[in-house]
Amino acid sequence: MKPKVFQECLDLYGADLERWPADRRSEAQAALHESEDLRRLLEQERRFEAQLAQDLPATPPGLAQRILAAAAVTRQEPGPREAQAAPLARFREFLRPKPALILAGLLALGFLLGAFEAERGRTAAATDLASLYNHGEASWTSDLNPSY
Repeated sequence: MKPKVFQECLDLYGADLERWPADRRSEAQAALHESEDLRRLLEQERRFEAQLAQDLPATPPGLAQRILAAAAVTRQEPGPREAQAAPLARFREFLRPKPALILAGLLALGFLLGAFEAERGRTAAATDLASLYNHGEASWTSDLNPSY
């Protein structure tokens, strides 16, 4: 078994080889017998899983009450000065550039410029075509159809 495959199986199934699929388990045991690096990797995973299995340290008594009391103190009603500043803050937020609106505006501008250039290009092409057929300013359609 290649080290990369062993690492993937270790991540998927953990350090207890009994939880591995039977075919992978036999390959892993053979690879562990041959490779010191894989044995070291397995031992690291076992230590890591042991640390995860340990109980968390006990919280100091009264910690939850202190946290709630601190949160209550910081949650105060805004004073008159903050209440007056709130509309100004909302207006500043309104004036802030909005990336989606800017992108939509640029996209619309691109479409308009593209349409303008396409129309200008058609007019220029028709004028060039007329000059090829007529060698002058007259309409090229009259050369193709004399009834005009």
